[in-house]
Amino acid sequence: MKITQAQYFEIEEFFTKNCKLVETDFIKEMTDHFIDAIESKLTESFPFDKAMDLTIKDFGGLGAIQKMEWQFRMGFMKKQIRVLWALEKSQFAGIKLLRTAIVSAAITALCLYLGFFTKNVADSYDFLSGLISGASIVPVLTLPIFLLQRYVKWLRVFGVIKSQMVVRVYVTYALFVISALSSYALTESGFTVLASALLNAVIWSILSISFISLIEYSQKYEGNYWYSTK
Repeated sequence: MKITQAQYFEIEEFFTKNCKLVETDFIKEMTDHFIDAIESKLTESFPFDKAMDLTIKDFGGLGAIQKMEWQFRMGFMKKQIRVLWALEKSQFAGIKLLRTAIVSAAITALCLYLGFFTKNVADSYDFLSGLISGASIVPVLTLPIFLLQRYVKWLRVFGVIKSQMVVRVYVTYALFVISALSSYALTESGFTVLASALLNAVIWSILSISFISLIEYSQKYEGNYWYSTK
């Protein structure tokens, strides 16, 4: 016996409202499992509410389902890192290779200009240090909101933060910090102006290409990472 559309929505609401689940992929997977289990019980003449309660017990209750979501997240985040790496490699193939070449050439020209014609480099790195410190507020706030949104109701007023956003925020910040520190180390290393400019061009080109990959990742996998819950 098939469930009705209203019953389908009731199952989804159980996951988002009662269990306070966040990950859309996990919710879809669990919804499919619940539908199969409930429809099997409906064929045994159980009413829907009874079949729903029995299915919840079969899965260990709310606490067990929430724990399953945390386990799902660990594997899911590792998978997203592999997805990001695949997108990064794709920047050096096909039509994207032309865009990569143009971006790299523009950054190389900019680094050469800054290296030969900009003398007050220290001020630039003071600004960069301030930028890193200011930008750190995003990852600093993202993680506790991600971890606490299930338990603190007002954090879910506008929606929820899913694993994709956490991966993107931390990868973006890590790449930026690594690039900035590497560039600063080059400046202090005693390389010639030409060598320093070219090495900086490599660093910032890689960062820019990585940012393009992150934008593509966001467009492809985060189109619906915010959703409201009642």
